Amino acid sequence: MKNPFWVLAAAIPFAVVCVFTNMMHNGESVRRREARKAENAVVLSAEERLWRPGAFPSLEKTLSSTKKTILVAASWVARLQSAALPKKGKPAAASRPGLALVIDDFGYNYGMAERIARLKQRATWAIIPGTPHSLKIAEYAAKQGQPFLLHVPMQALGDPNGGRNYVIGIDVPEKKMAEYLASLQKDFPRAIGINNHRGSKATSDAPTMRRFMKALSATRWGFLDSHTSGKTVAQKVALEYRIPVVQNKVFIDGTTDLSAMKAQFNAALRLARKYGNAVAICHAREGTLPFLAYLSKLDLNPVKLVTVDEIWNSQQSVKEEKQ
Repeated sequence: MKNPFWVLAAAIPFAVVCVFTNMMHNGESVRRREARKAENAVVLSAEERLWRPGAFPSLEKTLSSTKKTILVAASWVARLQSAALPKKGKPAAASRPGLALVIDDFGYNYGMAERIARLKQRATWAIIPGTPHSLKIAEYAAKQGQPFLLHVPMQALGDPNGGRNYVIGIDVPEKKMAEYLASLQKDFPRAIGINNHRGSKATSDAPTMRRFMKALSATRWGFLDSHTSGKTVAQKVALEYRIPVVQNKVFIDGTTDLSAMKAQFNAALRLARKYGNAVAICHAREGTLPFLAYLSKLDLNPVKLVTVDEIWNSQQSVKEEKQ
């Protein structure tokens, strides 16, 4: 829908031109009448025939009025243009870059979940369904108001077809995928979506991802592509099915060296500042706790920590604004 202010902004200059033209025409007529009267009264030299202040009071009054009209109109046009243009300078709080920190592999150790929760770190947890404490940790997260994904095992490049290390793979039919997702919705009603655990083979196979995303589209969940393969098509296929989706850009804790983890996190911050948002993944394990403790005391301004679903929601808001 076109902005009515731009219509007004375009109409005002046109009206000003019309008024100015009319005024000048009337002013010229007045000037000629005044000139004839003056020439009948006295013979003037060439220099005296030039414009002199006070020589033609009617014309001066007309021009003064026209000048005021033009200045007022120009002022309104400037105000309208200023209101319509994006503001420069420091971004508002709502437009601060967002970084979603995802902590993978919850489910094996309930005590680890409690220790991470005590850090009060804004993050999105990812719980592996079927692990010894997955249901208990999901219940604990819900009570804490902690958003969590379901970290679904998917087929990796080294997994043979029919193996036991995955539930989503190139040999799994769509019906079985849909039944599995339905069972997850029943067992984990507070989950916000899915991300892949492993899955380098499954996420890089377009037919597999189409079966999975079609099944996922019947749920209320979004998808985080963990990006375990450089050839992943998961995000592309999710968009085809209009599923809220975002892709991980940085793995933080490939090593337990704190300096290396800080460097990876700084890389994630740069991506958030560059693109407006980003996702980084670390893991719920002993070696990552020093990094999470460090992060809990860090001032990230201008970047703010957000959750994965907040990025999905911001993407939806941008789409609606463009429509």
